[in-house]
Amino acid sequence: MPRPLFMNKEQNSEKSILSLSSDTQNVKKTYLESPKDRERILRQKRSKEYIDFLTKLDTGNVDAQTRINAVLEEVRKEFPLIEIPGDFVGYCSKCYLGKEYEVHMVDFAGYIIEHFKVGQPMPGVMENARSLAMDEHYELIEVYTKCIRTVDENGNVSVIPI
Repeated sequence: MPRPLFMNKEQNSEKSILSLSSDTQNVKKTYLESPKDRERILRQKRSKEYIDFLTKLDTGNVDAQTRINAVLEEVRKEFPLIEIPGDFVGYCSKCYLGKEYEVHMVDFAGYIIEHFKVGQPMPGVMENARSLAMDEHYELIEVYTKCIRTVDENGNVSVIPI
């Protein structure tokens, strides 16, 4: 005999997967595991809020840890289904602290924000992003272990394998 999908309270003595519950403590954050889905999301246009936040790292008088936490929170808002940092190394963009400074970076591995003077070498794959960060066509550069994603002022993303 078929079982009814909806039962009254007396009949619903045990919870099923269709039961509604206010118990949200056991809900886990779900991230996309498929590389294809992840890649699709990372190719999507970036929001204006995301770009504005990340291009204003030179402003304000906030300690580095607070700023790193804010950057990570902004990234998680932009990519809620992707585990951050994962293979996301960090950001690089033009620095506006003065003539002697060229670029700055946000490094997720070391949880640091650092400003680089003209000619001062950047660590690892971040150096690959330096010339792109200086290019007037890009607002910010996202650096990953296997690629660089350039983001223009409209949020359009281009992928460059490394």
